[in-house]
Amino acid sequence: MGVMSCQRPECPEILCRRLVAGAYLCEGCWDELLRFKAGWPETMKRSEVRTKLCAFLEVPPGSYSTISREEVDEEFNRFVRDGDDD
Repeated sequence: MGVMSCQRPECPEILCRRLVAGAYLCEGCWDELLRFKAGWPETMKRSEVRTKLCAFLEVPPGSYSTISREEVDEEFNRFVRDGDDD
């Protein structure tokens, strides 16, 4: 196994040694993945595990972190637009 840059989008970390589903992860992203995994159900299908791992690898660091109510509202508003906003 080699050493590469973290392969999550927008993660600047380099010298990452941990390989997850074919992608290199830095320690910070690995820790985030473990926190995310802690919320998974006790039993899952193998395909569900892979789906969750792949989804995790496709988003920037911090995407699976718990955020405050105010941050929830801000994040929601980033994705919602009124048709009159043009």
